[in-house]
Amino acid sequence: MQGGRSPEGERTVGRNSRRRRAGRFVVFLRRRPDGSSGRLGITTSTKVGRAVRRNRIRRLVREAFRTTPDLFPRDHDVVVLVTSGEGEWMLSGVVEELARWKQPRSSAAPGAPEAVR
Repeated sequence: MQGGRSPEGERTVGRNSRRRRAGRFVVFLRRRPDGSSGRLGITTSTKVGRAVRRNRIRRLVREAFRTTPDLFPRDHDVVVLVTSGEGEWMLSGVVEELARWKQPRSSAAPGAPEAVR
């Protein structure tokens, strides 16, 4: 979490939060009870890649959080779980993917036939 590491805080956000898929990320959001400024936690497993790749991804996610103030609500704690390390990692792509959490969920799986009424 920004401002100090707190695995317990990340676990709390994960348990009591909204969870949304956003490209190669899963975003967990939880409103701060005191309404203060939100914090950022980033989780990357070794499945994502070696340390150099994981650190680059973390730096890009932190930079996206800092430079794009409307990406997440400011009064929420945010935990970003990185699910894949494949592909190109550029700041513009990370911002674009993270912004997908705002899109409404589709009721059907991609490619599934639409329901007939």
